[in-house]
Parts: sequence; C-alpha cells; structure tokens
Amino acid sequence: MTVADFFAAADALAADFPAMAFFVAVLIGAVLAGAAFFTATFFAAAFFAGTFTTAAFFTVARLSVDGFFVTEAVAFELAVLAMS
Repeated sequence: MTVADFFAAADALAADFPAMAFFVAVLIGAVLAGAAFFTATFFAAAFFAGTFTTAAFFTVARLSVDGFFVTEAVAFELAVLAMS
C-alpha cells in the first residue's frame, strides 16, 4: 500500500462516515432499547411474583384462620348441644 492508496482509503472512509455513524448509533440504540426492555420485563415479573406470593400467603393464612375459627365454632356448638 502506498501513501496515495492510504489517503484514497481514508477519503473513502470519510465519505462514508455519516452512514457508518448512523449505523453505529442505530446499533447502540437497539442495544439500549433491548436492555431497557429486559430490565422493565424483569422488574415487572419480580413485582408481580412478589405480589402474587404475598397474596397467596395471606390467602392461605386467612383460610387457615377461618378454618380454625369454624372448627372452634363447631366444637362450641357441639359442647352446647351436649350440655342441653
């Protein structure tokens, strides 16, 4: 490669610089958009998983307490019936 070839290649690259800069900007934008989408999806999934886990826990706790009080109420009614 001669010096003239080097400058010819440099001129060709400089002439194509706007297209190359646009391509790099689009590539970086796509990577950032993908990262933002992944982050939003991950945190949304974590939020809903936490919400549903909490709701399931309190539902089980409520059903357990309801079952306990229903059992106690039935036992109380049976005791009242036995005393009468």
